[in-house]
Amino acid sequence: MKRTPRPGKAHAGEVCGERASRRLAPRRGSVVWRAQARAILGFVGAFLAAIAGLAIIRTAGIEQPAAEMVGRWTAWVAYVALTPVQPGIGVASNILFSSSGALRVAEECSGFELLGLLGAAMIAYPVSWRRRLTGLALLVPFVFTLNVVRVASLSLVLAYHPSAFDVLHTFVWQGLLILFALAYWVLWSLGASAA
Repeated sequence: MKRTPRPGKAHAGEVCGERASRRLAPRRGSVVWRAQARAILGFVGAFLAAIAGLAIIRTAGIEQPAAEMVGRWTAWVAYVALTPVQPGIGVASNILFSSSGALRVAEECSGFELLGLLGAAMIAYPVSWRRRLTGLALLVPFVFTLNVVRVASLSLVLAYHPSAFDVLHTFVWQGLLILFALAYWVLWSLGASAA
């Protein structure tokens, strides 16, 4: 004799007569699945288009003068922040110098790559343009401040623990930049999606 479930009751592992695993994800080919696939492909396409735009800007030579200017600003702000803590520090253009050595804020250290990558992801994210532009407007001071903190801390390390400079510059700060960028992206995307 075959046991039939009572109306309104489901067997273990079933929800309303259907297997629970089938209800967790939309079936391939369904309307929901196609909408999710379109959203993912739209994000990837827009992200790649934004990255291509950044590559065009870089090859056109527009980025270099801007990166040099940001490098000078970064060095100057780091100098102002470090003056009370690091005696004998000076600044000339994009170079911080002291009795222990000099630290040049190169174009690669301007934060443009981080700004471009996060900016491209924000432009590609499927929210209103108002939310995208708000996120981008907050991104610029975030990246600049993060970069000033990085340069100032590296200058202090160069002055007081020069043997640790290469490890901090090459590995520690690179990892921290990735973590801060990821945190910014997650917080912004959650806030932009929820609002």
